[in-house]
Amino acid sequence: MAISAPLIFDEIEITDAGGGTAEQYANHLVDSAEVTPEPTSSKVGDGQTLTDFYDVEYAVNLYELGILDDARVYTNSSEEPVRADIIFKKATGAVQLVLSNVIINGTRTYDGNRVQARVFGSKRSVQISDTITES
Repeated sequence: MAISAPLIFDEIEITDAGGGTAEQYANHLVDSAEVTPEPTSSKVGDGQTLTDFYDVEYAVNLYELGILDDARVYTNSSEEPVRADIIFKKATGAVQLVLSNVIINGTRTYDGNRVQARVFGSKRSVQISDTITES
């Protein structure tokens, strides 16, 4: 039986969709990183459940406010959004998560002892591996 690796991230990386022009951001709040695939299902046949699709939501808070200046992070609703890849870079022995071709939204939060940047978004897919890649 395989045992899954822990989710411990060293940094967040944003690249152009499909890779390239990588920018790393450290100083994230470790406990704030969230990647949640939520299945949506319907009842079929004799009342059995069938998954229709997955909505994957992701979010992370960082002390590094410079992430909000990244052109791939959508912070101005008057501009056209840009799709990018967001990578939750793994610590040694952990799992790395890549969410591909997503719109990364950004905002400031003021609910801690310091101002934080929050990047977040969601994507719908018919199978989890279409949105989240583990390595």
